[in-house]
Amino acid sequence: MKHVVNLFCQIDRSVKKETLKLIETFVDKSEDQELIAKEFVPAMMDPILGDYARNVPDARESEVLSLFATIINKSASVLFIQYFLM
Repeated sequence: MKHVVNLFCQIDRSVKKETLKLIETFVDKSEDQELIAKEFVPAMMDPILGDYARNVPDARESEVLSLFATIINKSASVLFIQYFLM
């Protein structure tokens, strides 16, 4: 039974990593950064950043940081206006 739980955890982490990479690619290739900043970022804050913060340090996925670095780099001006000037 313990082997099945370990296998499930490995599969879960793999799915998380690949999903984060897919979202990062979508954000990177998107031409509508306003849509990303206004619709996607708020929806991703708790499920992705919250999960990252709640995990023990060894279980945190570096892909989360990579995704949010891409979001910031691609949408910095829109995010600045949305979160700091409003």
